[in-house]
Amino acid sequence: AQTMYNQAKEEIISFLTNIVNKGFNTIILYGAGDVASIILQTLKIDKEINLEVVAIIDDHRKKSQISDKKVISIDEINAYDHDGIFVSSYTHSDAIVQKLVEKKYDQNKIIKFFE
Repeated sequence: AQTMYNQAKEEIISFLTNIVNKGFNTIILYGAGDVASIILQTLKIDKEINLEVVAIIDDHRKKSQISDKKVISIDEINAYDHDGIFVSSYTHSDAIVQKLVEKKYDQNKIIKFFE
């Protein structure tokens, strides 16, 4: 399992670096699962990646924060200064994009990890 985790981490590092290169520096994560945890952990360890997570959207909001990030609802997006929303849910990726579109969120600012 460690090999798989390391491989996933490598992929996440190159993916995050890629996001930064596209001009995203502050993002909101949508989905409070394992992917969000790995991303937050990676950003904590790897100081080279100039990316900040300002909040995490979770539709179920079981927790009020993850790591040191506030868990918010989709309606609170505009209260946070950010460049884009990173869809950090594997299973609900399409549904999340749909919700953001319905909220008139700019689709160019939606970042999907699982294409």
